[in-house]
Amino acid sequence: MKIKNNKNNYFYFKESKRLKLISKSWFKIYEIDKKFNIFKNNTNIIDLGSYPGGWIKYIIDNFKNIKIFSCDIKNIEIKNKNIFFIKGDIYKTYNLLINIINNKNICRVDTITSDICHKITGHNDIDIIKIIDFINLSLKLCNDILKNKGNLVFKCFNGSKDIKLIINKIKKMFNIIKIIKPISSNKNSKEFYIVCKNFKRNKEVI
Repeated sequence: MKIKNNKNNYFYFKESKRLKLISKSWFKIYEIDKKFNIFKNNTNIIDLGSYPGGWIKYIIDNFKNIKIFSCDIKNIEIKNKNIFFIKGDIYKTYNLLINIINNKNICRVDTITSDICHKITGHNDIDIIKIIDFINLSLKLCNDILKNKGNLVFKCFNGSKDIKLIINKIKKMFNIIKIIKPISSNKNSKEFYIVCKNFKRNKEVI
């Protein structure tokens, strides 16, 4: 499939309906994976902010022998024996997530993805604090359970000098860092994604 650079914000929404996808977010993770080779067969993945399940659908349909441990405050719309879903706030279910993974005899996962998006208040100072909290949580999760040389992909938003501080922190934990705004993102959206590869554990930065 070729991702078209279409300026119409509704184009990918319509395409997702035409192709019977769960959501247009499928196109975002498709583009990220094709550019940066994030996923592989026979691996274990954590997916945060999973609802409605577009990223999970892409992974399950395109890779073999995958286990996905996902979490969201809303139920996802996809069922599969290799998907282990926790309904709830990741801040409250963090330890439960770790325990479920360990109970599957998995010590560390290969990739962590996060499409978490808090409700925008319109107050930049408040919003950026929440964004940074999510990012720091993802980085803590990396140190707790991501394999060395593993991958992290997460959503971020423009609008604060603090993002530069986060990037500097990430550089101490990953050898490869790329920034992408998927073509299927709304053109007026401030969202972008940070793709981190080749993880190196460094608890001093958390």
